[in-house]
Amino acid sequence: MSATFLSTPIPHDEAIGIIASASPVTRDIFDALLPEFTSRAFTVTGVEALEPLRRIRDLVAQLPAGGDWDDLKTSILDELSPWLITATDPDERASQLRSAARRAELILRNNGWAGYAVANHRAMESVQDDFPYAMYLSSEDERVRKTHAALNKKILPAAHPFWETHTPPWEHGCRCDKVPMTENEVGEIRQAEQSLPLENRRVLEGPPLEAIERGQLLTPNATGALDIRTPREKKGSGYEFRPGTLDFSYDEILARHDAPTAAAFQAWAETIPLE
Repeated sequence: MSATFLSTPIPHDEAIGIIASASPVTRDIFDALLPEFTSRAFTVTGVEALEPLRRIRDLVAQLPAGGDWDDLKTSILDELSPWLITATDPDERASQLRSAARRAELILRNNGWAGYAVANHRAMESVQDDFPYAMYLSSEDERVRKTHAALNKKILPAAHPFWETHTPPWEHGCRCDKVPMTENEVGEIRQAEQSLPLENRRVLEGPPLEAIERGQLLTPNATGALDIRTPREKKGSGYEFRPGTLDFSYDEILARHDAPTAAAFQAWAETIPLE
């Protein structure tokens, strides 16, 4: 058997297309979108013009094409600087620069990883008959949020609604992942953990699965529950990543909402001027 080594990265065409097709919108427009439409939109808080938003989006799309992380982050920072670095006092300006640099990395991480995640989600949907389960994986380091760490290695049916809103990255800066699992793999884990309390098991079934559907994760040894709702579920607005909604048509998205909500959105959308 011979091995082939790659000296240059292979472009991830599907991820490139997913990122590049997102529509640039200002933050006020983004926040007024129905949840499913936010997956098709691109915004940066503080940037109020569409042309720099387009340029930032296109820079992010270079990441799955093999773009250099540091070079892309620097270019995004250059686009952000006129909007976010406005102070004349040297100390305050230095503080704004550090903040803008963190924002540039977050933009690249969130949107770049989301492109990969949507492509991965579609691939997993296509093999659900063979891989009917999915396992949540955190980055397992000190930077992981408590809720994301608690979900680490938890297993749910691949078609469960949980994955509609909790496929990583489901919060800003999320570095988690999900991987497909076969029936046999899950059966072995279920067998090995059958003597454990339900809330301590990796395969979520019964009350732990019902709790997930209420936006809660039961903690080990019945010590309580964690609120794992998305920021949008908690506040009614804000970040929420829905990888499956990119495949919905406009009519299918509206059909997911009650008639008054759909009508209110359409009435609002008709008032928004487009460049």
